[in-house]
Amino acid sequence: PRSVPEAPGSAFSSVLWNPVCVYTYLGINSPDEDEYGHEAQGIFWITPSHKHSSIPTSYLFMSSVAGQHKISAESSQYSRATGDRHVNKIWKLFRFFILVCAAFVPSLAAQELPRVTISTEFGEIEIEIDTVRAPVTASNFLGYVDGGFYNGGRFHRTVHPDNQPNDSIRIEVIQASINSQRSGEGFSPIPLERTNVTGIRHQDGTISMARGGPDSATSSFFICLGEQSSLDYGGFRNSDAQGFAAFGRVVRGMDVVRQIQQQPAEGQTLTPPVGILSANRVEEL
Repeated sequence: PRSVPEAPGSAFSSVLWNPVCVYTYLGINSPDEDEYGHEAQGIFWITPSHKHSSIPTSYLFMSSVAGQHKISAESSQYSRATGDRHVNKIWKLFRFFILVCAAFVPSLAAQELPRVTISTEFGEIEIEIDTVRAPVTASNFLGYVDGGFYNGGRFHRTVHPDNQPNDSIRIEVIQASINSQRSGEGFSPIPLERTNVTGIRHQDGTISMARGGPDSATSSFFICLGEQSSLDYGGFRNSDAQGFAAFGRVVRGMDVVRQIQQQPAEGQTLTPPVGILSANRVEEL
């Protein structure tokens, strides 16, 4: 605000809404005078603390002397300025608002993410699917799982340091595909959910979608062995530097992933491929 009420002894309050937090201020005309004989005005800003906590914990008292604003003190006590009863009233309403919102906003940390068990010839791989941070990619993958497309599919590709002599940026992954007899039944390609948006990085055990160009992924996925930052957004394993869409992680069965990677191959093609017996959601208990 650029001004406060001019009538001495009056008080006003307002709420400024922001997409992230709520700012509440109280402007007060005080009859007090400073050492120069000028009438002083005070403005209380009730905002989140400088450490960005979700509930205000610090309050900034700004004084206006002869039209010149300056910060005079930082206080955690409402009683340091006149009109504290108005601040208390606003603060109570603010706390009530926060509590009501908290009751209806689910905690992402506590939210259970769906899991899928991929049964192979060498054992099971259990994967946690991040439907919160990568909803488009996760929904697409679960659609293929629920439709039984991976039943009878295969891990057909292995990539390790010894079989990519022409690549200056090398990775370690195993790649899988759906049952070839159902290749014509798949879904449309999906938009690329980049890692700089989702925050899901390509680390040991990360599951991600294979693709050619951006927005071209369908059903083929790969699992990382070790950290593979060149597959993140800005990495240059793919020349477009858009990265790949990571959407989950292995929570059980990395020993199976490593075993598949070490199987015989011609170049990067597993010979024979490792069969996927089934891929199903883990039932919630």
